[in-house]
Amino acid sequence: MEKNKSISSIKKIIKDAHYYALAKLILGFLGFLAVVIYTRLLNPKEYGLYILAITAISIITSMCFEWLNKSILRFFEKYKQNQCLPKFISTVTYSLIGIVIIVLVLWYLGVNFFRNHLDSDLVILLNIGGLVILTQAGYTLVLSLRQVAQESSKYAIRSILNAIVKLTIAICFLCFFRIGPKGILLGMVISAGSIFIWDIFSLYHKYQVKACCFSKKLLKNLLAYGLPLIGLSVGSYILAAADRYMIEYFLTTDDVGIYSAGYNLSSTIIQLPIVILLLAAYPVIVETFEKEKEKETILLLNKIIAIYFIFLVPIIFGIAVLSKNITAILLGKGFQRSYIILPWISIGVFCFGLIQYLYKPFELKQKTKILSLLAICAAVINIVLNLFFIPKFGTLGAAYTTLISYVTYLFSTWFLSRKIFAWSFPWQTIVRTFLASTGMYLILHFIVSIHPVSKVFLIIDILIGIACYFSTLLILKEKITIQGFRYAFQLLKARK
Repeated sequence: MEKNKSISSIKKIIKDAHYYALAKLILGFLGFLAVVIYTRLLNPKEYGLYILAITAISIITSMCFEWLNKSILRFFEKYKQNQCLPKFISTVTYSLIGIVIIVLVLWYLGVNFFRNHLDSDLVILLNIGGLVILTQAGYTLVLSLRQVAQESSKYAIRSILNAIVKLTIAICFLCFFRIGPKGILLGMVISAGSIFIWDIFSLYHKYQVKACCFSKKLLKNLLAYGLPLIGLSVGSYILAAADRYMIEYFLTTDDVGIYSAGYNLSSTIIQLPIVILLLAAYPVIVETFEKEKEKETILLLNKIIAIYFIFLVPIIFGIAVLSKNITAILLGKGFQRSYIILPWISIGVFCFGLIQYLYKPFELKQKTKILSLLAICAAVINIVLNLFFIPKFGTLGAAYTTLISYVTYLFSTWFLSRKIFAWSFPWQTIVRTFLASTGMYLILHFIVSIHPVSKVFLIIDILIGIACYFSTLLILKEKITIQGFRYAFQLLKARK
C-alpha cells in the first residue's frame, strides 16, 4: 500500500515535470544563448560589472523575499485544506508590498551613500537594480503561487515568456542602442514587470485578496517559519557570489568576468535538471507530508534522491571530459580559459542541489533555524579559504573553495537531517550511477582525443555519452531506470 502511494506521488511529480522540463529546457537553452551573446557583445570588464551588480541584486532579493516564497510553498496546502486561502494569500500579498517599499528605500539610500567609493558605471547599474528588485519580487510571487497550486503549465508559459522577452530586449539594447550591461538589466525589468502586471489581477480575484483579510497572527506564524530562512538565503548567496567580489579585490574586473562566464555556463548545465525535479517535487513532498505523514514522505524522498543521482552524476562526468570543447564553442575568445573551473563548479553545484533535498526534513518539521546556521558556517568557510586560495591559485582557487565549502555543507546537512527523519541514501543506485558514469567518461575521453573541436562533434559526443550511460545502467539492472523506461514506453503507446 505504501509502495503504491509512493509510486503514485512519483507519477504526479513526473506529470508536472513534463511542463517544468519544457520550460527549463527552453530556459536552459536561452541561458546558454545569453552567456554566448553577452560574452561576445560585452568585454570582460563590462561583463564583470554586470555580474557584480546582478550579484548584489540577487543577494538582496533572496534575503528579503525568498523566506516569504518558501513560506508560501510550505503552508499553502495547509491553509487550502482549512479553507483559509483568502486570508493566507491576502496576508502574503500585503506583506510583500510592505517589504518592497522598505527594501527600495534602503537600497537607494545605500547606493547613494557608497556612490563615491564605487565605479560610476556600477552605480548606474545599481540604480537600475532597484527596479529589478521591484519587478522580480512581484514576478517571483506570481510563479510561487502557480507552482504551489500545481499549475505547472501556467508556470511554464510565464517562465518561457519572461526568458524570451528578457533576452530579446537585452539584445536590442546591446546591439542597437549600445548601452552595455544596462540593457540586460532593463530587459529584466520590462519582462518580469509585464508578466507580474498581467498575472496579478487574475490571482487577485481568484484568491479574493482583500486588505481586510490581512492577519497579523498569520504573519507572525509566517515570520516564525520564514525569518530563520533569511540566514539560509544570505549564506547560500554568499557561497555562490562572495568569490566574485574577492576576485575583484585580489585580481581584476576582467577576471571576475572570465570566472563568472565559466561559473554561469557550468551552473546553467547542472542546474537545469536540478530545478526541473525540485519544482515538480516540492509541492508533492509537502502534500504527502500533510496527508500521509513521515513514513510515506521518507519513501518518496528516497526515490527522488535516487532519480537525482541518475540524472545528475553523468552530467558532472560529461562536463569534466568536455569542458574545453564546451567553452571553445560557446564562449567568446576572451573567456575561453574559464574551462579549467567548469568541472569543479559543476561538482559544487551538484552538492548544493542535493542539499536542497536534505533541507526538506527541517522545513517539513518547521526547524528552519539550523538551516541558517549551516549555510552561514559554509559561507564563512568559503570566505576564509578564498583569502588564501585566490591569491595563490587565481580564479581556479575560487573554484576549489566553492567545491570544498559545498562538500562540507552537504555532509553537515545530511548528518543533522538524519536526526529528524530516519532515512538514508539509496546507496545501490548511487554506486551504479558512478560506475556507469566512469565508463562513459573513459569512452568520451578517448573519442574527444581523436577528433577536432566543433559543434557537430560536441553534439555527437553528448549523444554517445547518453547512450553509453543508460545502456550501462540497464546492464547493471538499475530498477528505477528500468521503471523509468517502462513508464516512458507506456506513455508513448498511450499517445499512439
